[in-house]
Amino acid sequence: DDDDHHISGSNNHQPLVEDQDVTVVESDELTFYLYSYDEDGDWVDYKITTFPEHGELYEIESFTRDQYQIQQQDIPYSMQFVHFRLLYYPAIGRDDKASIGFIATDIWNKSSEE
Repeated sequence: DDDDHHISGSNNHQPLVEDQDVTVVESDELTFYLYSYDEDGDWVDYKITTFPEHGELYEIESFTRDQYQIQQQDIPYSMQFVHFRLLYYPAIGRDDKASIGFIATDIWNKSSEE
């Protein structure tokens, strides 16, 4: 029976994400990656859901190293699987923490927020 061999995402697990704490001094920049774990080994795409309150955020293209500025009005901002590297410039004169929220979604549309 062909139905016995049908592949679906019904037994698929959602990707898992963890908070990442990083530190950057006011006059420096920070390059970091968005990370997740998918138990099934599926490709995962990311969507930035919360923009940092202060500073500038850029997506870095993996192959060309081109930088694309992400702005508040771009949120939610989708990142393709080759672009998970971000660059953050803190606002001058700010010593507080910056927070960036994101979710991970696999090829079966299971997301880390489910």
